Amino acid sequence: MSLKWGNAVLSALILLPLLTPPAAERPYLKVMADLSLASGAAEAEVTLIEGSQSQARVVVVNTHDFWTNVVVQAPSGTGRLTPADPLDDPGGLYAQIGAIGPGGKAVWTWEVDATRQPVSQSIVITPALRGTQNVAGILNLLTIASSILGGIAQARSASAIQRAAAVAATSVDFMEAVRALYDGDLEAFGRHFYLLLADEQQRAVLMEALALLGVPVSEEVAARLVPVISSLIGIAGLSVMAAEMATALFSGSAQGVVTFNATVEHPVAGVDFRNREYTLPCGGISPEPLKVTMRDGRARHPGDRRYSHGYALAVEAVAVGDLTGDGRPEAAVLFACSGEPSNFSVEDVLVFTEGPRQMARLPALEPLPTGLGLGPRYDSATFAVEDGLLKTGVRYYSETDSHASGPSVPHTLSWRWDGKWFAPRLPFADHCVPGPRSVTPGPVCVEAPAGWQIIPDIGDGVVNVRSCEDGAYCHGFMVYADRAYDQVLAGGDVSSPFRRDGDDGWWTGSGPPVCFGHGDPALIVDTRLSRSATGRVGDRTAVYREWTVRCDDGDTQFVRAWILPDAKVMILDGPGPAVFRSSVDRMIARASFS
Repeated sequence: MSLKWGNAVLSALILLPLLTPPAAERPYLKVMADLSLASGAAEAEVTLIEGSQSQARVVVVNTHDFWTNVVVQAPSGTGRLTPADPLDDPGGLYAQIGAIGPGGKAVWTWEVDATRQPVSQSIVITPALRGTQNVAGILNLLTIASSILGGIAQARSASAIQRAAAVAATSVDFMEAVRALYDGDLEAFGRHFYLLLADEQQRAVLMEALALLGVPVSEEVAARLVPVISSLIGIAGLSVMAAEMATALFSGSAQGVVTFNATVEHPVAGVDFRNREYTLPCGGISPEPLKVTMRDGRARHPGDRRYSHGYALAVEAVAVGDLTGDGRPEAAVLFACSGEPSNFSVEDVLVFTEGPRQMARLPALEPLPTGLGLGPRYDSATFAVEDGLLKTGVRYYSETDSHASGPSVPHTLSWRWDGKWFAPRLPFADHCVPGPRSVTPGPVCVEAPAGWQIIPDIGDGVVNVRSCEDGAYCHGFMVYADRAYDQVLAGGDVSSPFRRDGDDGWWTGSGPPVCFGHGDPALIVDTRLSRSATGRVGDRTAVYREWTVRCDDGDTQFVRAWILPDAKVMILDGPGPAVFRSSVDRMIARASFS
């Protein structure tokens, strides 16, 4: 073993998983090393002990070029940490003495019972304990002493290191020098180090401690060192060495906590997903997630203020297979939920990993751009894991379908895990494509869903996309491009120019502005700019403005604008109620540019 000194080398980890678990479907031990509080003071390693279902080899690695203490805390749960046998692993020596040498590893065997509850074991890494407990501090000062005397420590056992630390601790000036070093008092450190070597009895103590570490020093050599250290140059030299050490020790990366967490995992292949407890979102129709216990794939939940007769829930399909590419199976479960009384149900697909723990919820599916406007329904007969993808059959609503008839357009979606969520390959483009349901004023393409009208010939470069109810008052947005963009921003053919930072800057008409409504439109009695930010139009970033308007009938509505000066495009939405926002947002998000 070598005692050395140098600049600290910093390293950081967040989580280190155990080795790949057994392929069998029986429960197995899993240990994770959490370094979120380690602050760069240490790294960690974890491996299973072969043939054991309750033991793991856990390692704390000192990332610095100085000694540091390791303090084992009491475990939470049933577990016992035992230093490894140094004959089998040299890191067991560090675990025995409670201090790790520069760049060294402390190794323990962790025997744990996590069958009933998770178990945690924390280990504090710190170079700055007080008094004789500061084994690392004592060994750091012995490191300085051995380097001054030209020796290299080669201790062979934990007992030799512990005895060396105990012997050195009997010297008053030695311990005062350690304390001064950790207090950052470099003048006191140099003074006590000089007194340590100048005093014959304390010098003998230091020589004995160094000898235990394999650094033999004769009395003659130690005595000759005293006048060198007593000179100002000698003390200054020691102070520089101590200053480097103190800077490293008291940096934010010198101390932290490593926590090992043990759980018993249950592979999803052995879980009966039709008979277990869940907390389910119920498609968002319930005020809060519903905690239920499925029996043969069915469950009920008591009623609430929204659905007085309760909720009926069901497991419609289960698919098991490797969806993340890590060699371990995941499970996708299709759920249906309906509130009672009602004439519809909603669906959710949740994906579970070992534990089992929920790892993802599939996003809600949008309706076909040219369809009825209702979201599609999953087909439980086509629900499987194939080639690392989740394949789900769905049926979309066409323009001629109704809620009563149900959806009639079949499709199979392939969902791929990208490391954060599952993304589908959709049966339609995720951006606007020129066609009968789209308009292309200037460089921008905007596609309207079924039920929305496109009025393309309002003016040169002006398009209106709107939704009308029974032919009455319509809500929609305007797209200004090219020449129309220049005119509306400059004043051109409008009564007043658009002013993106004015409280009434959105209004460019000649008469009084009005709110969206039925019958006679309500007049706007107040308007103010309520939000200035950026927004997305397709794959581009636009200047975004939002106004809040108050109507004389008491209603509150909104006006929004997306401005793209480089493309010479502006989209102006409103006035209108918030209910139209999601439909408009979908169209703008799918816009494309030529």
